[in-house]
Amino acid sequence: MIKSMVFPEKEFKLKYKDLIINCQSDENLYHLFEQLYKMFANFLAVDNLIHQATQLGPITVEFCTEREEPTGSAWYSCTRKIYVDKNINLLKLIEALIFQLCNANNPYLQQGNQFKIDPLNYADRNEFTLARELAEYTNTYIPCCQIMNALLLDTQLMKDLKESGIVIPPEEILAYQQSILPNFEVWWATHNKNIPSKDFSQTDLYRQASPNSELPNPKRMKPN
Repeated sequence: MIKSMVFPEKEFKLKYKDLIINCQSDENLYHLFEQLYKMFANFLAVDNLIHQATQLGPITVEFCTEREEPTGSAWYSCTRKIYVDKNINLLKLIEALIFQLCNANNPYLQQGNQFKIDPLNYADRNEFTLARELAEYTNTYIPCCQIMNALLLDTQLMKDLKESGIVIPPEEILAYQQSILPNFEVWWATHNKNIPSKDFSQTDLYRQASPNSELPNPKRMKPN
């Protein structure tokens, strides 16, 4: 009797410098990033960001679902991995990737960096979270917005992407530009609001994930 053979699914991975995109078995995602890699090479700000963010070692991008990553994307410095929701639209995917690369390049969030925010220096988890959010706004969000705006205003780059079959609708570009948070106060207020369909906020995640378990936690998350 001949036993049926089970072949493993083909995995698709791309590497640009020390940035590895693990598309798993998603061939469409693989072909999308083949084109985006050409953009990385032709857009100096993104090319430089990738170079700077990977100075401490290679970074792997993994794709997940909203259930697995409720904020849509995340950077984990301990494993040097970026997780991005694979179901978001193209513009949000590019923004999420650039944002998390800026996080990886943020000295206040880097493992082993002398400037890394230490929870032991703060009276409670609220103070720690406020300091972390301020560092993320100043050294991650602002650089990300600068790169995104320059990218979206580059008419030749947008033309090249369109010719390769990648089109970012003008209404999505306008929506992105209108969604930019003008200052830290607005950022802080926004991040203290509950994540859609969740009973906790972005800042609650930082409070709960504080590596110092002895810090008092004024707002503990409910189990999901």
